[in-house]
Amino acid sequence: MERSRRGAWCTLFGQVEAGFIAKAAGRTWGAGSELLWKGLAAQGLWFAWTEPERPWVGSAPPCDEVDKQLFRVGTYVQLGDGNKATFWNCSWLNGRAPRDIALGLFKLAWRKNRTVKEDITDQQWTRGLWKMDSVELMAQFVFLWDAVQQIHLSPDEIFWRWSANGAYTTKSAYLAQFKGTFCTFDADAIWHAHAEGKHRFFAWLLVQSKVLTTDNLVARNWPCDPICTLCDQTFETAAHLCLHCSYARQVWVSVSN
Repeated sequence: MERSRRGAWCTLFGQVEAGFIAKAAGRTWGAGSELLWKGLAAQGLWFAWTEPERPWVGSAPPCDEVDKQLFRVGTYVQLGDGNKATFWNCSWLNGRAPRDIALGLFKLAWRKNRTVKEDITDQQWTRGLWKMDSVELMAQFVFLWDAVQQIHLSPDEIFWRWSANGAYTTKSAYLAQFKGTFCTFDADAIWHAHAEGKHRFFAWLLVQSKVLTTDNLVARNWPCDPICTLCDQTFETAAHLCLHCSYARQVWVSVSN
């Protein structure tokens, strides 16, 4: 069974990709397996661009909005003739998709899956935008209008941001989802600091967000005043109490002097 599964992966994704998928599937569970699946789901969107002869291209890919957003963020389209890139959903406008630049206008637009060429012909992309009712939407419209007027069409190309050659890999999509999700700070260094034990213990609680500041007390449904009692200006958190509070800043200035 495992051999047949690996053979199917090799057929779909190639030998190198299949090797990574097999290893990742064997060592991930929970949230990790979900991120692997999202990487695989976005692969179908990539093949729709680069290998349109694949038999499943043209059918609805098994992707949710998060998968599609990952694909938009991970790709940029070098606009050509505008026959492949969709106006609202592809990252063709300075590396960003118009829907991510002007979400309010995207919600008002009548047809959201037309190509760039179809939509810029006779300014079709503006249909439905007459319902703008705020200064923010009007500002977004002016920005998009100016950008669209500078478009000159030739064959479309798409590139993946997170690989050296610009080609999509499941591994790069999987790893990209971990960016910014964990801290690189070495908390063990706290225990080697030249300080009293109680100070090191407090610092360890601080970096673990375990100090019982009012934000943590509120999360535990303890009755308390969430406003900082030292400055009486904003909500009390560990970072505010130790770094951003006006009283704490005065203490740090006094210590540094």
